[in-house]
Amino acid sequence: MDYFPLTTLIDKSNKTAYIGYWLDSKAQGKGIITQAIQALTHYYAIKNLLNVLSLNVLSLI
Repeated sequence: MDYFPLTTLIDKSNKTAYIGYWLDSKAQGKGIITQAIQALTHYYAIKNLLNVLSLNVLSLI
């Protein structure tokens, strides 16, 4: 099973979203995170709810 946890914290007063994630090596290169981030940013842009997006990636060695 491939894991790709995605956590999101949204500061509504500053219209800022903080997204953290890690992706199992078996799932990398398939566009999973790209699609998830695109969907989130598209939704929040349409609703005018987001000005800043901060991504944080956890690398597992």
